[in-house]
Amino acid sequence: MPADSLLALSTRAAARLAPRISSIGDLPLRLALPILSKVTSPAQLYTIEQSSPQIVGHIDDLWLTFIKRDIPNYESHPHRPSNPASWYKVYKKLKKQRVAEENASRDALKAAMQGIKENREANVARFVDRREDLPRGQPGVGWRQQARFDYATGKTGSKGAHKLTLFDKIRKEKADAKAARYNRPVELGRAPVTATRLATSTAGESIVEERKRLEAEKRRERERMATNTPIEPACGRKPTAAIRVTGSRDEVGYNILADREARLRAMQANDD
Repeated sequence: MPADSLLALSTRAAARLAPRISSIGDLPLRLALPILSKVTSPAQLYTIEQSSPQIVGHIDDLWLTFIKRDIPNYESHPHRPSNPASWYKVYKKLKKQRVAEENASRDALKAAMQGIKENREANVARFVDRREDLPRGQPGVGWRQQARFDYATGKTGSKGAHKLTLFDKIRKEKADAKAARYNRPVELGRAPVTATRLATSTAGESIVEERKRLEAEKRRERERMATNTPIEPACGRKPTAAIRVTGSRDEVGYNILADREARLRAMQANDD
């Protein structure tokens, strides 16, 4: 494989040092293009263009590459200068418009976020120290009952107008009776018995009564078993002949069964 030429080696070395180049002198365009393609800054390319005017009009593709890289929406509004030497001015103008659009979008987004934040803060509940008293109504009457009672007063709204039809009188009497039922005085010193307390008390009483009934049944069963169970005599124990069979039956310890058994044995002994 033959070695690279001196021209190829020089071109590669100049391309590696492209970020430091500010002028190419009178280098021919065919030799300058590989080096200029490695330039990454539009300002540097403009500086080289000013020092080496022979490349003006031959590097439009390089300028379009920079514009498409830094201006994303260039394809929607393409613009080419009539003077090839004005590519850098076109680039700066489009760049300025792009920055202005980005700032406007940022401000609009910021304003929208601020509006959302203010709306959220306005809808947040806050604790306040001020207390506003509600209007007082009739004592012992709820707001619904009071409103219903006031609605059925029969007044038409005009001063002194109290004339009612028969149907209105019946309806007013019905409303008055219902309102009177809600306005019954509450006895002080007695807690109102709610349905829950009544149910609890009834359930407790039924449990106590059931327990008493079970205990009574157990007690009766024990008494019945004690009455029906016969008393067995002690094992191996026989009546002795030392039992007293004479004397008054009123004596303490007199046993009529033992007396009869003793007489029966005496009669059997005499027969023998």
